Amino acid sequence: MRKSYIVIGVTVVVLGGVIGFAKFRETMIADFLANMPEPTISVSASPVGSETWTRTIPAIGTLEAVNGVMIASSQPGLIKTIQARSGATVKAGDRIVELDHDVELADLKSAEAKVKLGSLTVNRLRSLRISDATSQATLDEAEANLNMAIAQADSIRATIAKKVINAPFDGVLGIVKIDKGQYLQAGEAVVNIQDLSELLLTATLEQSALPSLQVGQTVKAHLTPYPDEEFSGTLSAIEPLVDTNGLVKIQARFPNPDGKLRPGMFAKLDIEMATRDAVMTVPQTAVAYSLYGDSVYVIGKDDKGDMRVERRSVTLGHRQNGVVEVRSGLKAGDQVVTTGALKLNNKSKVTVVEGATLNVTPKIGVQ
Repeated sequence: MRKSYIVIGVTVVVLGGVIGFAKFRETMIADFLANMPEPTISVSASPVGSETWTRTIPAIGTLEAVNGVMIASSQPGLIKTIQARSGATVKAGDRIVELDHDVELADLKSAEAKVKLGSLTVNRLRSLRISDATSQATLDEAEANLNMAIAQADSIRATIAKKVINAPFDGVLGIVKIDKGQYLQAGEAVVNIQDLSELLLTATLEQSALPSLQVGQTVKAHLTPYPDEEFSGTLSAIEPLVDTNGLVKIQARFPNPDGKLRPGMFAKLDIEMATRDAVMTVPQTAVAYSLYGDSVYVIGKDDKGDMRVERRSVTLGHRQNGVVEVRSGLKAGDQVVTTGALKLNNKSKVTVVEGATLNVTPKIGVQ
């Protein structure tokens, strides 16, 4: 019995010690956390800018060549020679393909012989007609036969000419789709040719944009393959017909001296309007984009003079040259965090290490 009391007593003492130590540890941790200095996060900042922007109408369009066709044969025949090479640059009139035309050449010789004979016959009958040695009907028939022979010869020459396929304009050839010795059907594709010296960009806009459109306006285009380049063109045509969906097509011309633009490319374009507006801007790196709304961190001072950030929702507008228009949520003089925002929460304490802002006046309360 006495041993049982001893065991119970020892157990109580041990449990009391464990519980006491746990309480002591919690107290020490709480005291440490309470007295631990608040971390200061290093960020860089930039003031809200004020710029004068030319208003633009955005759209998405597709590029196409001013001159671009799939070359095809209008005549059937056996391919005799292929002068074209895939990807070659050609001039208007350069030979692409020649079809065999030996039969047509033989027919032409026969037709030319008939023309020669008919011409001699007509000349002889005209002499006889002067002396009334032949009838007018005989002369008329001979002249008709001569004209038919001439027409037949011309037709054969035209067929022979069509057996030789030439480049219709200056351009760059695509991939040749035929082989020497192949029998080419009428209308069968030979090779694509595109004039890349100037391209057209066709886009569709809402009819509400019509009052702001005018032929001659500057059009800026951006393409995915060249993210850091801007291509400049001119609005060249506005479709007079608005479709049943209230949309209107426009077309712009873009010079292409270096050949970077290719038919079929998609482009984001901005049509510059005549009006210019003063806008507030911030660097695009300052904006935190979210499905629930865009926001920025604004730097201010609390009652103790420490720099802290306040998260503000903003309404954004157009973007250009690495900055974005802010339509609401900020005011002139605000300083926004440009780098380091991923480490921040609302009311975080910060220090500016780049582009230091000296006149930070907004007051931010600490929760």
